[in-house]
Amino acid sequence: MLSEGDVLYVNLFGLKVSVALSKADGENQQQTDVAIVTIGDSVIKLPCSKDGIDMNGSGSNLTVQLIKGNRTRVEQSTVTGIASGYDVFGGGATQDTDGVKDLSTGYTGGFAGLNDEGVLAGDHMVYADTIRGASGLVDPFSNTKLKSVWDFNTMSDILGPVDDGNGDKAYNTYRIYRKAAANASEASTSAQDGNKIFSQKNTADDALNTGLDCWEVKLFDVVNTYDSSAVHSSASGDAGTTWVGIKDAVVDPTDGSTKTKLDAYQSPAKAVLMLDATVTDNNGGLTPEPDDGQDPCGKDGCRTIDLTVQKVWKDYGRVTRPDAIALKITATYANDAGEKVTPETIQCFDGDCNAVPKTNGWTEVLDSSDGSLWSSTWRKKITGLPVAFTDDAGTLRYYTYTVTETWMMFGKGDVVQCATSAGADATEGCKTPADAGYSASVSYAADPNNTTGDVNKEYVATVTNAVPLPETGGQGTQWFMLFGLLLLGLGTAWYFKANAGGASGPSGPSRKRGRHAVS
Repeated sequence: MLSEGDVLYVNLFGLKVSVALSKADGENQQQTDVAIVTIGDSVIKLPCSKDGIDMNGSGSNLTVQLIKGNRTRVEQSTVTGIASGYDVFGGGATQDTDGVKDLSTGYTGGFAGLNDEGVLAGDHMVYADTIRGASGLVDPFSNTKLKSVWDFNTMSDILGPVDDGNGDKAYNTYRIYRKAAANASEASTSAQDGNKIFSQKNTADDALNTGLDCWEVKLFDVVNTYDSSAVHSSASGDAGTTWVGIKDAVVDPTDGSTKTKLDAYQSPAKAVLMLDATVTDNNGGLTPEPDDGQDPCGKDGCRTIDLTVQKVWKDYGRVTRPDAIALKITATYANDAGEKVTPETIQCFDGDCNAVPKTNGWTEVLDSSDGSLWSSTWRKKITGLPVAFTDDAGTLRYYTYTVTETWMMFGKGDVVQCATSAGADATEGCKTPADAGYSASVSYAADPNNTTGDVNKEYVATVTNAVPLPETGGQGTQWFMLFGLLLLGLGTAWYFKANAGGASGPSGPSRKRGRHAVS
């Protein structure tokens, strides 16, 4: 008997075969494996619960993972954001908070959130700022997994440099930007990682356009990970790899002054590659402008629009929907400098064109009464929203409206109270969409059904909540599994026979592997 549940292990001329009994599978946390058969990099798993083999379809009855032969490959691709930086949030993270603790789907990366043994070659990130997700699942470039029992498989094989066709190396790269400093020079790793210089200050156009200093990180040139003290690879070939990260990296000065911290590594849940500035409304929002020749203030100065907020549920009936949701609607405008301004109040109008001041950044509540019993869509119309206003200098400023889903209420509590810390703590049933297992997206458009010619046009903001698709199965899947098992069995039988001493094949005695002299 071997430790950790392994009951059999044999190394057949480099082919590692093991069988484990009653060994918990970290990828299937609700079950315990009856048997895990591993042949090289191929794995067969038969999971079950305390009640026996699961026949209800809630989990896989049999899992076959064959040798990795057709890896996904992404090559010579670039992700570019705006000059002020793009943010990537995963696992329910926001600008101010980390992702949900222990959430297995909180992977976050500037180029790819999760790369499961795929090849990334010569890919680049430009203008990325904040990368934030669940603790331990964040990487500035990509969270990459690699698991192999073969000594020739390494992380460098799938993330390292490749030949660029001109005799040079093409690296995967990302960039770190900081406020310009005349005495800033190269960037070096921490003392723990050897005080190694990994990048010179970049003076290329893409750095000058931001007014910031820039350092380019080439993966597997010097730096090969985010945090050298974290677990990186499950490949046997990486057993002797020295990991070098950007945690506690510094900028060396040219004038002999004190080194400054680069601070790209903030925590296991957050990396900052620019200035950690808030970037909002990347999805545009709604900016309703009247047709040419029309007065944006309308008759009696009360030209308005109607905004319909529409909630679409794409949950396939797999999760419990909340009893109510809270949507925050905010109006902004741009000043002469192009900066976004959020006023404290806006002037709305009722049906008789009477001014109705409204606190900006207000909450609208939707519940099942805003849709039919069989509907997956809830709708609510907000009327009398102003198109624009004239500032003190006489300049016309158009409003942009954005919608954000903030809270869900499971129960009969007041979802509006979830917005306050006291309410969130005291009110049972308050959950963010991420906490409830949903991802949220918002899209905006003019209502295509408005054909009345009414000058008060209707616009629609659609908030979509989705959950991951369920696993598929059926007899077709079972046939594929059986076919995979048959291939593995035949391959193993052939291997034993081909390496058995004195065994004869169809053409006579088989030759043992190794060197053979010819006289």
